[in-house]
Amino acid sequence: MSEVSVENLMEYLREEEESELLSSILSAGKQYVLQFTGLSEKEANEKEDLSLALLAVCADLYDKRGMISSANLNENLLISGILESHRVNFVEGEAKETWSNAEI
Repeated sequence: MSEVSVENLMEYLREEEESELLSSILSAGKQYVLQFTGLSEKEANEKEDLSLALLAVCADLYDKRGMISSANLNENLLISGILESHRVNFVEGEAKETWSNAEI
């Protein structure tokens, strides 16, 4: 996940100009992924598919920058499916829903 750069995000978003906003969104996206999964940065870097989830989170943040809330991010099944499959921070009694049993 640490290999994802602002340039990668620009390509993913099809943006031609780098901006502070994209740098901020990338940083916020990384924090969101780490907090959601409960993984350390080192652990997250070992999960290749989290890079794709990070780019999707950042795209969601970019597209919805006028109305950002964590509830909006959870609506994206790609994002929630990948993040849930690596989640380690569960509340006792909470069922782990993975991509294989999520309704698509």
